[in-house]
Amino acid sequence: MHTIEHPETLLAEEQAVVQLAAKNRGIFEIATRSDTHGPAIRAGIDKLYDPADPTYAMRCCETVPHLIELQLIRQSEVPKRFQLTNFGWQLSRNLTAKLKEERQFAGADVASDTPPHDPMQMTAPIRREAEELTPTSPEPAFGATIPRAIVSESPATESHGSVPSLVSPTPPVSITRTPPPSMPDFGGKKRVESGLVSSLGLDEGFLPPEPQTLAETGLSSAAIEDLILKIVQNAGSMTGRQIAEVLCLPLAVLEDCLTTLRNRQHLSPTGSAMLGDYVYQLTDNGRQRARLAMQECAYAGPAPVPLDDYVASVEAQTIRTEKPKRARLVEAFSDINVEPEMLARLGPAISAGKGMFVYGPPGNGKTTIAQRITRCFGQNVLIPYAIIEDGQIIKLYDAACHERVNSQMSSLLRHNEHDQRWIRIRRPTVVVGGELTMDSLELKHDPVSHISEASLQLKSNCGSLLIDDFGRQRVNPTELLNRWIIPLENRIDYLSLANGKKIQVPFEQLIIFSTNLEPHDLADDAFLRRIPFKIEIGAPSREEFIKLFEMFSKKLKVECPSESLNYLLQRHYDSCGRPLRRCQARDLLDQALHYCEYNEIPVIATPEILDHAVNNYFTAMSGKE
Repeated sequence: MHTIEHPETLLAEEQAVVQLAAKNRGIFEIATRSDTHGPAIRAGIDKLYDPADPTYAMRCCETVPHLIELQLIRQSEVPKRFQLTNFGWQLSRNLTAKLKEERQFAGADVASDTPPHDPMQMTAPIRREAEELTPTSPEPAFGATIPRAIVSESPATESHGSVPSLVSPTPPVSITRTPPPSMPDFGGKKRVESGLVSSLGLDEGFLPPEPQTLAETGLSSAAIEDLILKIVQNAGSMTGRQIAEVLCLPLAVLEDCLTTLRNRQHLSPTGSAMLGDYVYQLTDNGRQRARLAMQECAYAGPAPVPLDDYVASVEAQTIRTEKPKRARLVEAFSDINVEPEMLARLGPAISAGKGMFVYGPPGNGKTTIAQRITRCFGQNVLIPYAIIEDGQIIKLYDAACHERVNSQMSSLLRHNEHDQRWIRIRRPTVVVGGELTMDSLELKHDPVSHISEASLQLKSNCGSLLIDDFGRQRVNPTELLNRWIIPLENRIDYLSLANGKKIQVPFEQLIIFSTNLEPHDLADDAFLRRIPFKIEIGAPSREEFIKLFEMFSKKLKVECPSESLNYLLQRHYDSCGRPLRRCQARDLLDQALHYCEYNEIPVIATPEILDHAVNNYFTAMSGKE
């Protein structure tokens, strides 16, 4: 049983959800529409959305599981629709009473200037940090301006497609008072877990709604029918829901196509399935048409999305929209040793989202640092499985380049979350080295299957493209740089389809050139000015090398006494002038570990074992680098 005496113990967004529901007879829903650019809580003509704060709608959506846990709301029979419980109605009345009390306390004479308002028009809750409230840490006295993040649309506005207008806000009230002596906890966590946003699928500004009609897919009925026939031919027999699952489209969208194929005697229902569905097989006419469709294009997978939709998605999810700060960089590089001075140089380059040269002697962590740069950008992105343009299908999703995010989707939002033709991935990091050729930068058309494979820069959109060991590719560096001068300048690229048509695609990635060579030896000034950041990663200092040895000693569980480390530095570095490299600490300790394991002796890096490791490691080298 709840005793809701102090509503301010709830987060501002949680209070806003309850107030919005109370205004609409206790009912609200989570819906994705174009005017909010993603999911938002709606009740009648109102919605929790703030154009000045794009994350506000998302924060309100993620409070739903906690409000259900507190028994303030419950899920209705309609998917993604919720209603207030008795406790929720009680909280709504307390919020209204609290507002009146605060106004009286602040001396605000609102009633004399404006007619009575309902709870939603009177206030939006006071924003506070989502922190745990404990008896030993009472809530501080607060003085805040009441924000307005509730958008109201009149029926006339909706019918004409106009931009919704904000509800006229109540005059700001500055409140400073002593909080109640105790803040009861309703149970459950007050802090929203950082992974909850991703698990609910609400961490992206771009969220394409699930198509409700064939026209909304952007595909022709003939293209959908060919895909259905090819899928059934490959499987032998399938139910309508299985076909819809493979195509990543709702069954309701495919009903007309399935009916047309049955009427034309291309599909034949051979049995019934659950919920009024049927099991389908190809007829002789269907097999003939499927063979012709397979000869034209062998693709038989999730329905592709139009190129224009993909271009819009890249513009909405571009890596330049995120501006990682120092704390994000520290977290991304926490598992490796990076000096504060290096972070200070890398930070502005990463935050800018523009290209960079990372250069310096080999073995100092250029590739390691470059591969971790994408970790600084926290959001996941949505990409389509395949793209279609002028009848040509381009496969975009590549498991070798894209890390799929297995969303632990709450059942609250599992129904019709978004267009399932889009897959949620981490911002990609595409790494290529000496194998890079000019052909890798173009669409790869298979003359047998008639399916095109996306180019490297297309796969790396909204992420990072790392050209490792730049200058050592089989292709001349000048040709490679000339290929990218225009894309780097204009952020667009031009690719050729198999039918000869040129298409314009986004070039929206953080491109990183990692090289052991001097940048001026590889490119002229015209290209270097388009790569604004040049980061030199030099050799480590003696202190940093010792710190690396200690770090890898703990990581590899190899005991390395300080006497052994001093011996190593004096005997094998100082005496012969060998330069220090960051990779050597890990590599030498790894040699010592395998030596001890093989000889079944304690894992201790003694001077003798380090001599053995050095002899193995540097034998192929000249002794001086």
